[in-house]
Amino acid sequence: MGYMGFGMQKWIYSRNPRKPFAKGRIPSFTSINTYERTFKAQPSKSLGKFYIYISILLLGLFFSIIYLKKDEFLIHSAKINNQINEQAIQIDKDAFRFLMSSGMHRLESSNIKGAYSEFKLAYNIYPTNIELQEIMFHTLSILCYNDVKFCQELDDFTQKE
Repeated sequence: MGYMGFGMQKWIYSRNPRKPFAKGRIPSFTSINTYERTFKAQPSKSLGKFYIYISILLLGLFFSIIYLKKDEFLIHSAKINNQINEQAIQIDKDAFRFLMSSGMHRLESSNIKGAYSEFKLAYNIYPTNIELQEIMFHTLSILCYNDVKFCQELDDFTQKE
């Protein structure tokens, strides 16, 4: 006889030992039913109008919430846009101050072309700054006196003003 452990079924531990080198099949202890059901085509059952009413109600609730929250969203969006614009203006001011001070340091160290490049970048940020226009005019005058190819830029710059 075989080992009778916990949860072992009786047909397992009550089996007779098999003969050496014999191939015996273990009989099935449960019978399998054959499935012989036939299906016929028929229309599906109507779910009723209940689901349609629930869907319409949920859509109406969704759109009414969107309509009520629209003003708050627009106010918040305008606030965010103002903050972004103020931040961009502050960044432009910082860049302008940096370029002006860098250009002035280059002018003091007799690097006229480097100063002109800094002033040109600053001019792209704030073209209406009068102090910058005067400094650029003097810088271009010096460059035109030393190098003829800057004379055309000086003419173009004086025509813009």
